[in-house]
Amino acid sequence: MGDRLDPEIVRLAEEAARKPDFNAVLARGAVLSRRRTASALIATVVVLAGLVVATQLAGQPQADQVVPVMPNPTPTPSTPTMPTPTPTPTPTPTVTTPADTERRAERARPTARQIVDDPASQIQGVQVVPGDNDKRVVLWTLCRNSGCTAADYAVAFTSDGFQTRVVPDVVWSNLEGTAWSNIVVRIADNGDVVVVHDFDESNRTRILTIRADGAVTTADISRDAAPVGEDEVLATIAQLDPGGAYWAIDTVAGRAHPATVPDGTQQVVQTDSGQLRALTEAGTYAWSDDGGAVWRKAPGAKDRSPLVSFVDSAPDTHVLMGGSDGATLFPFAEVRVLEDGSTWSVSRQSGDPLAYVGPAAVLPDGRLLARVQGWSDNGSLQGPLTGTPPGMYVSVGDDWSAYERIESGAPFDVPERMEPNVMELELTADGVRLTAIGPDFKAAWTSIDLGATWQELRAR
Repeated sequence: MGDRLDPEIVRLAEEAARKPDFNAVLARGAVLSRRRTASALIATVVVLAGLVVATQLAGQPQADQVVPVMPNPTPTPSTPTMPTPTPTPTPTPTVTTPADTERRAERARPTARQIVDDPASQIQGVQVVPGDNDKRVVLWTLCRNSGCTAADYAVAFTSDGFQTRVVPDVVWSNLEGTAWSNIVVRIADNGDVVVVHDFDESNRTRILTIRADGAVTTADISRDAAPVGEDEVLATIAQLDPGGAYWAIDTVAGRAHPATVPDGTQQVVQTDSGQLRALTEAGTYAWSDDGGAVWRKAPGAKDRSPLVSFVDSAPDTHVLMGGSDGATLFPFAEVRVLEDGSTWSVSRQSGDPLAYVGPAAVLPDGRLLARVQGWSDNGSLQGPLTGTPPGMYVSVGDDWSAYERIESGAPFDVPERMEPNVMELELTADGVRLTAIGPDFKAAWTSIDLGATWQELRAR
């Protein structure tokens, strides 16, 4: 199941970048990073092309920032008036500068609420608080052109399942020809939201904390590394780059600091239990149960697999997926399990057909669940889906080398590439809760039976 592609799957990745799908974020410029649990793709932070972040901070929340959710109003048509003709002036030659372009973009930018409520907007990510999916945050995008090479982004979040909501007056705009940036959105257990954005050309990072009452604050950033506190949110920037920033953020105090991580760390995640897991450039896997004050280490996490992905699991179970070389998807090559704190057992996958996977988790009953985004026998993108159907797959047997598909209900009852678009796998006492974006990218969906049935979650 996996990430870089043979020629046929290259076409799959290219279409995924064009059609409205979570993977289109890779090309269009924003991603909602998961709260704590490990991303099933190797990069939990996506480097975004042309993301210009414009923040409109009100300082204190306005009275209408927390409002009941209402249907979109129908605009009242107005009677047009004819302008009075005036002489046409002689045109004066002008020179357009980058500053002129940016000012025009500023004038064209919609408000955050307009982005969230526009019928044409699409969900780019959704994230829930483990154990309380009434607390959730949704990232919305509104394209400026047909190819969505320019777009605007805003977040909406709630603590009561969108009976009421908060839409902070903050807009991110992806403009053609502008600098590269990173952005991460997280939700804390208390319902507060964190947005981290980073500008590569000036090596600046800005962290916004958005309280559940709508107050937006620019966090005070310390450069002194320290363990992640019990009430802090972990957000990562520049994954796969040793020395990248892994920020621990206190949403109440409005403060942030780098988390302490092993030398050469490329990936860090924080599970729902609070455990930190890291992978270093040298292929060492490490975990910490005290926020990073003390790390236990197990070398040999990478062997022949150039790509490695964390698998969600209980704190005493450590599992990695290995992938062959990939481009956009993750080609599933092996499962690696830490048996005694230092020795890895490896289960190789047949690769015939080759599966390309997203999030995965070890279930309480010991089975391995994975979202298969596509298979190498799915045929040409110009034709109908053929071969092995994508979807949710669960292991059969004890060695995790064979899998069977879960027959999904609506809206994912018809197999399609990249569906169901699962954003989160939340382990529960007796199973797992899935959170996904619907095929129309207008609603979120949740399942507690491995994707066999789905319940809609309001998203705005």
